[in-house]
Amino acid sequence: LYTVRSSRPHRAIYGAPSVPHLRTASHPCRCVSTPRHPFLSVVQSHSQVILMILSIMGLLNLLGVPLGPIESLSLSVVIGVSVDYLVHLAFAYTHSLMQERYYKSRAAFLARCTSIVSASITTLCAVMPLLWAKMLPLRQFGIIFTLVAVLSLFFSIGFFGTLMMLF
Repeated sequence: LYTVRSSRPHRAIYGAPSVPHLRTASHPCRCVSTPRHPFLSVVQSHSQVILMILSIMGLLNLLGVPLGPIESLSLSVVIGVSVDYLVHLAFAYTHSLMQERYYKSRAAFLARCTSIVSASITTLCAVMPLLWAKMLPLRQFGIIFTLVAVLSLFFSIGFFGTLMMLF
Protein backbone atom coordinates (compact mmCIF):
# COMPACT_ATOMS: atom_id res chain seq x y z
CA LEU A 1 0.00 0.00 0.00
CA TYR A 2 1.03 3.56 -0.67
CA THR A 3 1.20 5.64 2.48
CA VAL A 4 1.83 9.33 2.87
CA ARG A 5 4.17 10.23 5.69
CA SER A 6 3.54 13.73 6.85
CA SER A 7 3.46 15.59 10.10
CA ARG A 8 -0.02 16.69 9.08
CA PRO A 9 -1.78 13.70 7.42
CA HIS A 10 -5.02 15.64 6.89
CA ARG A 11 -3.10 17.95 4.54
CA ALA A 12 -3.10 15.27 1.81
CA ILE A 13 -6.90 15.24 1.73
CA TYR A 14 -7.95 18.70 2.84
CA GLY A 15 -5.01 20.70 1.52
CA ALA A 16 -5.15 23.71 -0.73
CA PRO A 17 -5.97 22.99 -4.39
CA SER A 18 -3.00 22.57 -6.64
CA VAL A 19 -2.42 24.26 -9.99
CA PRO A 20 -3.83 21.32 -12.04
CA HIS A 21 -7.03 21.41 -9.98
CA LEU A 22 -7.45 25.12 -10.65
CA ARG A 23 -6.74 24.66 -14.36
CA THR A 24 -9.30 21.87 -14.58
CA ALA A 25 -11.95 23.98 -12.87
CA SER A 26 -11.25 27.05 -14.98
CA HIS A 27 -11.28 25.29 -18.37
CA PRO A 28 -15.10 25.21 -18.81
CA CYS A 29 -15.23 28.89 -17.87
CA ARG A 30 -12.73 29.71 -20.62
CA CYS A 31 -14.71 27.66 -23.16
CA VAL A 32 -17.96 29.53 -22.64
CA SER A 33 -16.63 33.04 -22.06
CA THR A 34 -16.58 35.63 -24.80
CA PRO A 35 -14.03 38.40 -25.30
CA ARG A 36 -16.70 41.10 -25.00
CA HIS A 37 -18.58 39.60 -22.06
CA PRO A 38 -16.25 37.14 -20.31
CA PHE A 39 -18.18 36.92 -17.08
CA LEU A 40 -21.75 37.05 -18.37
CA SER A 41 -21.80 33.79 -20.33
CA VAL A 42 -20.11 31.95 -17.47
CA VAL A 43 -22.80 33.20 -15.08
CA GLN A 44 -25.51 32.20 -17.56
CA SER A 45 -24.24 28.65 -17.97
CA HIS A 46 -23.61 28.16 -14.25
CA SER A 47 -27.05 29.51 -13.34
CA GLN A 48 -28.61 27.00 -15.73
CA VAL A 49 -26.70 24.14 -14.10
CA ILE A 50 -27.79 25.28 -10.62
CA LEU A 51 -31.43 25.60 -11.71
CA MET A 52 -31.27 22.19 -13.35
CA ILE A 53 -29.88 20.58 -10.18
CA LEU A 54 -32.54 22.24 -8.02
CA SER A 55 -35.30 21.08 -10.39
CA ILE A 56 -33.99 17.53 -10.42
CA MET A 57 -33.73 17.43 -6.64
CA GLY A 58 -37.29 18.77 -6.31
CA LEU A 59 -38.69 16.24 -8.78
CA LEU A 60 -36.87 13.40 -7.04
CA ASN A 61 -38.44 14.50 -3.77
CA LEU A 62 -41.89 14.63 -5.39
CA LEU A 63 -41.39 11.15 -6.85
CA GLY A 64 -40.35 9.80 -3.45
CA VAL A 65 -36.84 8.77 -4.45
CA PRO A 66 -34.68 8.86 -1.31
CA LEU A 67 -31.24 10.39 -1.59
CA GLY A 68 -29.00 7.60 -0.36
CA PRO A 69 -25.36 6.95 -1.23
CA ILE A 70 -26.13 5.12 -4.49
CA GLU A 71 -28.52 7.83 -5.64
CA SER A 72 -26.07 10.59 -4.70
CA LEU A 73 -23.27 8.94 -6.65
CA SER A 74 -25.45 8.35 -9.69
CA LEU A 75 -26.76 11.92 -9.53
CA SER A 76 -23.27 13.39 -9.49
CA VAL A 77 -22.18 11.28 -12.48
CA VAL A 78 -25.32 11.99 -14.47
CA ILE A 79 -25.22 15.76 -13.81
CA GLY A 80 -21.68 15.77 -15.18
CA VAL A 81 -22.94 14.12 -18.36
CA SER A 82 -25.83 16.55 -18.77
CA VAL A 83 -23.65 19.66 -18.65
CA ASP A 84 -22.37 18.74 -22.12
CA TYR A 85 -25.55 20.03 -23.75
CA LEU A 86 -25.03 23.49 -22.27
CA VAL A 87 -21.34 23.55 -23.09
CA HIS A 88 -21.96 22.63 -26.73
CA LEU A 89 -24.46 25.46 -27.16
CA ALA A 90 -22.35 27.98 -25.27
CA PHE A 91 -19.24 27.09 -27.27
CA ALA A 92 -21.10 27.42 -30.58
CA TYR A 93 -22.56 30.75 -29.43
CA THR A 94 -19.26 32.25 -28.30
CA HIS A 95 -17.39 31.17 -31.41
CA SER A 96 -20.06 32.22 -33.89
CA LEU A 97 -19.03 34.70 -36.59
CA MET A 98 -22.26 36.68 -36.26
CA GLN A 99 -22.27 39.97 -34.34
CA GLU A 100 -25.83 40.29 -33.01
CA ARG A 101 -27.07 38.08 -30.16
CA TYR A 102 -30.15 36.89 -32.04
CA TYR A 103 -28.15 35.67 -35.01
CA LYS A 104 -25.41 34.20 -32.82
CA SER A 105 -27.94 32.16 -30.85
CA ARG A 106 -29.73 31.12 -34.05
CA ALA A 107 -26.43 29.97 -35.56
CA ALA A 108 -25.62 28.05 -32.38
CA PHE A 109 -29.00 26.30 -32.49
CA LEU A 110 -28.69 25.46 -36.16
CA ALA A 111 -25.18 24.10 -35.64
CA ARG A 112 -25.71 22.08 -32.46
CA CYS A 113 -29.41 21.44 -31.85
CA THR A 114 -29.65 18.31 -34.00
CA SER A 115 -26.71 16.65 -32.29
CA ILE A 116 -27.96 17.61 -28.83
CA VAL A 117 -31.45 16.24 -29.46
CA SER A 118 -30.00 13.08 -31.02
CA ALA A 119 -27.73 12.55 -28.02
CA SER A 120 -30.60 12.96 -25.59
CA ILE A 121 -32.84 10.58 -27.56
CA THR A 122 -30.17 7.86 -27.65
CA THR A 123 -29.54 8.40 -23.93
CA LEU A 124 -33.24 8.04 -23.17
CA CYS A 125 -33.52 4.93 -25.34
CA ALA A 126 -30.63 3.35 -23.45
CA VAL A 127 -31.94 4.28 -19.99
CA MET A 128 -35.68 3.72 -20.35
CA PRO A 129 -35.49 -0.08 -19.81
CA LEU A 130 -34.06 0.60 -16.35
CA LEU A 131 -37.40 2.09 -15.31
CA TRP A 132 -38.86 -1.43 -15.29
CA ALA A 133 -35.93 -3.11 -13.51
CA LYS A 134 -36.74 -5.39 -10.60
CA MET A 135 -33.78 -4.20 -8.52
CA LEU A 136 -34.61 -0.98 -6.71
CA PRO A 137 -31.17 0.72 -7.14
CA LEU A 138 -31.29 0.13 -10.90
CA ARG A 139 -34.83 1.47 -11.10
CA GLN A 140 -33.88 4.57 -9.11
CA PHE A 141 -30.83 5.10 -11.32
CA GLY A 142 -33.14 4.88 -14.34
CA ILE A 143 -35.48 7.46 -12.82
CA ILE A 144 -32.59 9.81 -12.04
CA PHE A 145 -30.97 9.42 -15.46
CA THR A 146 -34.29 9.91 -17.28
CA LEU A 147 -35.09 13.05 -15.31
CA VAL A 148 -31.64 14.47 -15.89
CA ALA A 149 -31.70 13.76 -19.63
CA VAL A 150 -35.13 15.33 -20.13
CA LEU A 151 -34.50 18.35 -17.91
CA SER A 152 -31.04 19.04 -19.30
CA LEU A 153 -32.44 19.02 -22.84
CA PHE A 154 -35.26 21.32 -21.72
CA PHE A 155 -32.93 23.72 -19.91
CA SER A 156 -30.28 23.82 -22.62
CA ILE A 157 -32.64 24.39 -25.54
CA GLY A 158 -35.34 26.35 -23.72
CA PHE A 159 -33.90 28.52 -21.00
CA PHE A 160 -30.28 28.76 -22.08
CA GLY A 161 -31.29 29.71 -25.61
CA THR A 162 -33.46 32.48 -24.22
CA LEU A 163 -30.61 33.76 -22.06
CA MET A 164 -28.27 33.76 -25.04
CA MET A 165 -30.72 35.90 -27.00
CA LEU A 166 -31.33 38.35 -24.15
CA PHE A 167 -27.81 38.96 -22.84
